[in-house]
Amino acid sequence: MSFRTRKRGLAALKMNLLGMLLLCALATQVWGAEPLPNIILCMGDDHGWDETGYKGQLYEGGLRVPGIIEWPARMAESRTSDVHAVTSDILPTLHSLSGGDYASASDAP
Repeated sequence: MSFRTRKRGLAALKMNLLGMLLLCALATQVWGAEPLPNIILCMGDDHGWDETGYKGQLYEGGLRVPGIIEWPARMAESRTSDVHAVTSDILPTLHSLSGGDYASASDAP
């Protein structure tokens, strides 16, 4: 399989995932924010293997990847952010923002 064919397949996969995320967001709006205010929809992306560098390095292969988060209960309006974040931090951050308690976790420090 050629590089170009793999790249097209990856682009199609990303578009399908984005489409599904947008359908979920639309469904929450159609059903109203009242029954689903705390639904959190997230999508992240990755530049892939053809960029310089690897994960954890300060090259294109590990930086500037787009992401979308939809959370009607906490984010009332659309906005963009230039904050540098790590995708491995999303779950702990959302856990904390939603009122989660790490002290009760079985692997808590």
